[in-house]
Amino acid sequence: MATAATLFQRFFFVTSFVHFGIRDVSAGALFLASKLEEKPARIRDIINVYDYLLQMIEWSGEQVSSRTGTRVVVEEGIASRAAREAEQKIEQNPLLPLEIKQSMLRHLQQKRATLPSEPPSLPSSIPGPPGSSEKNLVLDIDKFSYLPMDYFAQRFYDRKEEIVVAEMQILKRLGFHVQVQHPYSAMVNYLQVLNLTDNSEISQRAWGALNDMLLTTLPALYPPTHLGTLAIYVAVKEAGLALPEAWWELFDVSEETELVEMAGVLRAIYPPSPTQPVDDGQNVDAGDGEKDGMAAGDPTIWVRVSRLPITKDAARRLIKPAPS
Repeated sequence: MATAATLFQRFFFVTSFVHFGIRDVSAGALFLASKLEEKPARIRDIINVYDYLLQMIEWSGEQVSSRTGTRVVVEEGIASRAAREAEQKIEQNPLLPLEIKQSMLRHLQQKRATLPSEPPSLPSSIPGPPGSSEKNLVLDIDKFSYLPMDYFAQRFYDRKEEIVVAEMQILKRLGFHVQVQHPYSAMVNYLQVLNLTDNSEISQRAWGALNDMLLTTLPALYPPTHLGTLAIYVAVKEAGLALPEAWWELFDVSEETELVEMAGVLRAIYPPSPTQPVDDGQNVDAGDGEKDGMAAGDPTIWVRVSRLPITKDAARRLIKPAPS
């Protein structure tokens, strides 16, 4: 995952979102990273996981729409389209007995009846129920029902081709420079130098900060030694632990201002707390997974993700809206 995230960030430093969709490039980066790390993943597994996640995002948007009256963006009716494709396959299959065919079609029609008839539009915000905040909106994920695509669905072969093309484009546009050196081992070595390996709080916070950096452009801009130093810098700032003056110079970071600038990039991914003023990046709260309603497992994360333009066409519409 860390290798794929780094390749993804590098790729969009040399090209544009309007030329390649984040859905295809992220899947292509994951497919390529599995080979680079000698942990090959089946392309069908990647497609199925993406299909599941996209249907989950679509379902979450529909749930919010039905409860709040706010229409939430959904890139395309994935489940609805899958049901239509399955119906066509059944109708065109000459080997199925008529009774079985009719039974299967009835089941799919009942399934389609629960799906929206049109894609919703993009709101400026996703409110919760009247008088409440968005994070009070509770979605019962157990009620989500995944509709797998047919094993030989044309959509599967389309997605397979898109992922293979994305993988080739990553290799081409990065000039086959796809080696990735991660900062985790450097960070552990630095903790040993600073005699902090026995401090579980610092170690955990630093490791969490490294994971959070994968959501930023930092891995594509700085060497792993800087990232490992930044993780410790963030962790000790959070814990209020005093270290020797200019300790970062031991790890080839000459100025604290560079760490402050990097910490500002990391902090930008966290929503500001109502009780925490925005600072210059020195007080970074990272790595605990409880960021103002964005805790692990928070269902509203799915709704937030539904706002993202995941295809190049959607990015073009966002950047260059059609004339009214």
